[in-house]
Amino acid sequence: MKVFCCFTPAHEILFSGYFQPSLPSDFEVRSTLLDLKGAGDFYSKEFMECIRRKIDLIVRSMEENDGQVILWSDVDIIYLESTAADLKAIYEASGKEVLFQAEGPKTTEVNTGFIVCRASPAMADFFREVGARLAADPGKNEQAVVNDMLREGAKVSWGTLPLEYYARTHGWPAPDNIRIYHANYTAGKDGIGQKIQQFREMRAIRRYGMVAKLWFGLGKVPKKLKRIAGR
Repeated sequence: MKVFCCFTPAHEILFSGYFQPSLPSDFEVRSTLLDLKGAGDFYSKEFMECIRRKIDLIVRSMEENDGQVILWSDVDIIYLESTAADLKAIYEASGKEVLFQAEGPKTTEVNTGFIVCRASPAMADFFREVGARLAADPGKNEQAVVNDMLREGAKVSWGTLPLEYYARTHGWPAPDNIRIYHANYTAGKDGIGQKIQQFREMRAIRRYGMVAKLWFGLGKVPKKLKRIAGR
């Protein structure tokens, strides 16, 4: 399965240090480095420009891969147990045109950082409409626009992936059986540093299990765990 992503120079450390090394071998990476300067923090000027260019790239991927099941993934994601074969099986069983990551367990909102679909003219049209709405309302990001369209009754059949396709907005600490981990929920300064810290915490949890979960859940991290998480 082809996995598409785009990122700015500020996010390249996430791509090369975390995202790409975690990908199982049955994913075929199609990455685009966008020439945008800045720290890449959430809702920054370069962040907003990045998501507009991302939508253009998504439309192109729909046109150039008609009929194929493809994945669009943010690079602040690590792959833990999910292979392309697993993801495709879940998608095919759903009977939907597109599956999004859920934003959380108690909301109908979707997260547009992880999208699996079959490329088609209908999906290209869907994302063209996303792009048009972004152009008309520069203060919105693509996730808000997509959720608006889904609530309004978009002309594509859609669903959400199982909660094992996990994001920080699902709750913390993460359970054991997750397939991916999406380091979202990083508003404010040093968004990249916040994401890297989330990955380090996940590394400690996977190494030390319940002990690490208890400490992170309490907000008290022993020095030994801090050292491990920092490696």
